[in-house]
Amino acid sequence: MARGLHAILPPIDVVVGSIANADPSCPDEGDSLFSFSTGFLWEDGLAGRGEYESDGSIKTQVVRSPFVQIPLGVTEDRLIGSVDVEESVKTGTTVFQPGLLAEAHRGVLYVDEINLLDEGISNLLLNVLTEGLNIVEREGISFKHPCKPLLIATYNPEEGAVREHLLDRIAINLSADLPMSFEDRVAAVDIATQFQEYSNDVFKMVEEETEYAKTQIILAREYLKDVSISREQIKYLVMEAVRGGCQGHRAELYAARVAKCLAALEGREKVNVDDLKKAVELVILPRSIVSDNPPEQQNQQPPPPPPPPQNQESADEEQNEEDKEDESDEENEQQQEQIPEEFIFDAEGGLVDEKLLFFAQQAQRRKGRAGRAKNVIFSEDRGRYIKPMLPKGPIKRLAVDATLRAAAPYQKLRRERDTQKSRKVFVEKTDMRAKRMARKAGALVAMSYSYYLHI
Repeated sequence: MARGLHAILPPIDVVVGSIANADPSCPDEGDSLFSFSTGFLWEDGLAGRGEYESDGSIKTQVVRSPFVQIPLGVTEDRLIGSVDVEESVKTGTTVFQPGLLAEAHRGVLYVDEINLLDEGISNLLLNVLTEGLNIVEREGISFKHPCKPLLIATYNPEEGAVREHLLDRIAINLSADLPMSFEDRVAAVDIATQFQEYSNDVFKMVEEETEYAKTQIILAREYLKDVSISREQIKYLVMEAVRGGCQGHRAELYAARVAKCLAALEGREKVNVDDLKKAVELVILPRSIVSDNPPEQQNQQPPPPPPPPQNQESADEEQNEEDKEDESDEENEQQQEQIPEEFIFDAEGGLVDEKLLFFAQQAQRRKGRAGRAKNVIFSEDRGRYIKPMLPKGPIKRLAVDATLRAAAPYQKLRRERDTQKSRKVFVEKTDMRAKRMARKAGALVAMSYSYYLHI
């Protein structure tokens, strides 16, 4: 599904020579290694200059939107970037090697089984995606580049829960356990079988629909700038979030963005009722705390008492005011027509529409499993290598990759000082890096034998 979504994304226009898919229409978002004014690919100009058109402008090219998958065993250096050992040895200076986040800018960043991702890696990923900027300050590197990909992640609740603050940063949360009809299952097996045997024929069969979807996305990106959402519609989304028991403000913020995107996708300039309902279903409902019991009838409040009698003059003035109010009410009615007549959540936090009970049960299931913490032990001798660190005494496990990166910028200088030409690589004690290892904590279960002896 993630790769299918990537297939309908339109191509992007990038600056030739940029390592982070720099957008030529947004010069303020250029990376540290590229300057739109000078065209330098590196800050000190060691790697040459960018390419120019005949009119003196920066050369650009149209490329396919990137699709980058983060493996579960990814290291911090590969994710955010590190020192390029080969180039650093050649030039004698610290040269930056971009990571996966630089490649994923303006594309799709896919994480399979995000609940199994290392906690430190998920925290780094979360910070970068929240800020929209990757800042690297390590090993003599000072570098930054924009990082605004479309994050798509999957996880299986049976294999472990995803932390609540991580799920809260993801706008739309869908469930793959939706019930399917018999015809839908047959159609799914049919198209999957055809794709495995004749993939080219399937691509040709959906080529027209794919091109139409690409065109719709390109137009929607332009329409989105002019789409407006009224204050009353925002109040409706906030009230739904309050009734659903959502904490924080991300629920209504993401819901408003989703509603505007739905309107732009259909070429409309205003958000309507269906957009609001779909936004609540996709964004607010998975974050809600609802009960499985059907909502009870709420007690209706008695009507207000009639106003006291007034004299004729005040009655005439009131009549004039009512006429003005009627005119304003007609305008308000036109606006209120774009707001649903009833809420999805009742005042008690229960679901009004029983068809959405399945989503509520899925949300409650995730809530119940979210409190499980992963028992992890960090050490320097056992476990999986997660990141390098400065040694605090004797080194038990040497991080060869990090040690070489730390020593690479000084190879040229150290060769000049070596008169005997005895070695090709010079590594000093200050370059040494140790491995930081992590492993799951074991559980010891002690049972009393008196119970079995009694039996």
